[in-house]
Amino acid sequence: MIAAVFCAAVVLATAQQQQAMSDLVVEADGFRDSSGQAILQIRGSDDPFRPDRFSFQFFAPIHAGAARFEVRVIPARKWALTVFHDRNGNGRLDHNLFHLPSEPLGFSGRYRIGLLSGPPTFDKLAVELVPGPAKVVIHVH
Repeated sequence: MIAAVFCAAVVLATAQQQQAMSDLVVEADGFRDSSGQAILQIRGSDDPFRPDRFSFQFFAPIHAGAARFEVRVIPARKWALTVFHDRNGNGRLDHNLFHLPSEPLGFSGRYRIGLLSGPPTFDKLAVELVPGPAKVVIHVH
């Protein structure tokens, strides 16, 4: 009897975990050329918002000014997404002398860097992924 209850609990927990997953497609556009690669970084609320801190990172080629990322089975919850054009292929976002990004990038949540926008934060970029398929479009500037 105890074994049956334990097995049922494991099956139920597994089913709940599967239901709490999302298949994410991120379509990024606005790339001016096909040099280097596109990089998608996905951050959770517990990741400090720094270029070297993220939960997941994916790479994609750039074709005709666009890149497509297909992320299979990501936990359904709030995430902050950043896509940038890694022009020199070094695997990271480069910055200039003023610590501003020197490679084109875009964000989820319709956030865009500007004089009045303030720095990007998780709350400004957060998108809620629900169980099942999800699609996010990001424009790279």
